[in-house]
Parts: sequence; structure tokens; C-alpha cells
Amino acid sequence: MRTKAIVIRKMQANEYDQIVTLYSEDYGTMRAMARGVCKPTSVQSMHLELLNAIEFEVIHGKSMPIISSAVMSRQHGEVKDSLPKLAAVQFFTEVLDKIAFENEKDVHLWEFLNTMLIDFNSLPAGEAGAAHEEILPLFRKHQAGFLKVLGYAPQIERCVVCSVDPLAGPEKMVALSTELGGVMCAECFLAGGRGVLIEKADLELLKGENDLARLNLARHSTLDTFFEYTVGRKISSLSFLYQVIK
Repeated sequence: MRTKAIVIRKMQANEYDQIVTLYSEDYGTMRAMARGVCKPTSVQSMHLELLNAIEFEVIHGKSMPIISSAVMSRQHGEVKDSLPKLAAVQFFTEVLDKIAFENEKDVHLWEFLNTMLIDFNSLPAGEAGAAHEEILPLFRKHQAGFLKVLGYAPQIERCVVCSVDPLAGPEKMVALSTELGGVMCAECFLAGGRGVLIEKADLELLKGENDLARLNLARHSTLDTFFEYTVGRKISSLSFLYQVIK
């Protein structure tokens, strides 16, 4: 079979082979063996670099498909040349690798990944990191979009327990329950509800009503907390992102 894909992870299998994780247009997340890709004479190594958009073909193997040919269609070189851009993009590929089921086609997720990569690649390089202030607003925008595409965007219009407007009060934060799929008002949370405290401003971002410009200097958004709660572990690319953005 032949399809398009984005390379999201590579893992050494032995001296010369690698297991490549891809998100493909037709089959969703899939893993395939790249035979001999680490040999100095390999013609496929350049095409199978991380974050490359490729067209590839696989053949059946004993334990997993084997990549028989791969041709790069987009390299996203501006992302790879910028540590902040690379860290931001790796957040999305890391989350996807942890939570996506294999062989489940998702047109919206495929479109999201391509758009996200192109958006970060298109940010101006700037001088001495001058464009860094644009990376976090774009990162927050795509975080919100990622939640919606994955189907994890919470119900924020009303309390999932009592149906009142949870954003109406003077509190700066509300509780979000991933088990119930939405936010709780202060009374329901204090009455024994379980949830993660989320800033109201971040929930407004999910509604697309927030001013992204004000997030230029933001650090450690509670959107990060929600993603880590959903994944069930710390997301290493987040720490990397905040270390390289000054």
C-alpha cells in the first residue's frame, strides 16, 4: 500500500534498522520497520527524518510492515532549525504518540497536523530569537485546536453537575473534571467533586474568544496541566519548550 504520512517518532531496532512511527493520511497512526536506514549508504535516511511529510509504500513483514520506499514531500526545515519551534511541535507529536490508537483514520487530525507544522514553519526566523514571542501564542492556539480535534475539548458553557454558568463568578479559576467531560462550578467542586483547577482565561481560549497577543509572555498554562492529566504523565517536550524560550 502507498499513502502519505508525517514521521512522528523513530526508535532504534538494532544496529542498522529503525522502527518508525508515522501518522498517515489513510490509516492514522502506524508503525513500520525501516531496514538498513542507519547505514551510511542508505538513500532513505534523509526522507525518513522526524517531522518530514512523506509518500511511502510498505510491504508485509513477519511482525510489522516494512517500508519499501519513501519520498519526502515537505521537510519543515524552519522548524528543525529553531529549538523553540521544534519543542513546540514535538509537544503535539509526543501527545499523539501516547494517546492515538493505531490504524484509525482521522481526516481532521491529519489536516490539523499538516496545518500546525506549516504554521510553525512559516513563522519568521527573526534575529537572535526575535520571533520567539510569536511562538507561544501560536502554540496556545494549536493546543486549543488539538483538544477539539482529539475530542477532549471540555464542556465549558455550563457546570456538568448543576448546569449553572461556571464562568460567571469572580473566581479566576474553575475545576475541570476529565471524568465528567467538563467544568464544575465552585459549589459543586467544594461539595466533593474531583477535578483539575483551570484558569478561566484558558477556557476562554478554547472558545476562540481570547486575545492571543496577551499570551506572548505566558508560561505553564493550565492547558498544559489538562493535557498532562489526560495523557497520565508529564510531557517532556513541555519542559524543553519552556527552557528554550527566553
